[in-house]
Amino acid sequence: MPLRATGKAAEQLSRLEGTGVAVRGRLRRRYYSRDNQPHWGQVEIWVDECRPIQLQEDEHG
Repeated sequence: MPLRATGKAAEQLSRLEGTGVAVRGRLRRRYYSRDNQPHWGQVEIWVDECRPIQLQEDEHG
């Protein structure tokens, strides 16, 4: 699921790229329009905070 973050949370996510993370935030739907007609966008997690986690060996193959 796509993650969206700003400020400190965005900096943390950038530093933790490629590692397992736990996030806390809100699910939000984004919509857009085409030719003045509303269309479904996507559901995203708007991240408030994140932290690294240890993955079990079999989880990341």
